Amino acid sequence: MQELVRGIKINIIGNVFRFSRLGFIALAAVLYGTELFGVYTVAWATAEILNRFGLLGLENGLLFELAHFKNTGESRKLYQKITSSLKACLIVSLLGSICLIVYTYFGVDVALVRHSLFILAPLIPLYNAGILLIQATMG
Repeated sequence: MQELVRGIKINIIGNVFRFSRLGFIALAAVLYGTELFGVYTVAWATAEILNRFGLLGLENGLLFELAHFKNTGESRKLYQKITSSLKACLIVSLLGSICLIVYTYFGVDVALVRHSLFILAPLIPLYNAGILLIQATMG
């Protein structure tokens, strides 16, 4: 029963943090103005789409599969799963980042958006690999 109460508390705290993002968005729109907030929104949305694309949904399945391999004592399969997931994630993320850089170079005219996307593009594979490693640690 205590674990259930603890889980509910953690869930409530997570929802409070999730809803606090609304306050950040409202405050950022007021402080930075509509043009800079629009640049932030475009850059962040583009990076988020490429993050979802690059992860391939592996972060959800990795947790459960690694826990299963650990319980069955198949350490070889466990490490193979981690490495194959990281390879697939990095390859797709790198391709997405390269495509974003090419698109940004040739197709984006606004200097602020171009600069923001050039900064975010190389970070996408690192972020995705970090997410997978966190899930592997949890698994």
